[in-house]
Amino acid sequence: MNETDRLTCKETLRQLDDYLDSELDERQMAMVRRHLKECDMCGSESAFEESVFTCIKEKIQSLPLPDGLKDRVFGRIDELRRENS
Repeated sequence: MNETDRLTCKETLRQLDDYLDSELDERQMAMVRRHLKECDMCGSESAFEESVFTCIKEKIQSLPLPDGLKDRVFGRIDELRRENS
């Protein structure tokens, strides 16, 4: 990577949620990863947000779902996919 492939702190933090969810393309993932390794402040923020996401995911997985909710959600997703095809 060259200097033009470096992200600022502002750019990195703006992409952090997508990075943590692995929703960036390969190049963007690498750029954010590089910045997080080189910048203590952004690396700390990333570690904090990742720990919050992990805690939330664990809590959500332990909650019982109301009857039929899963079927309704996946049904709606299927409808949206058909509409956008």
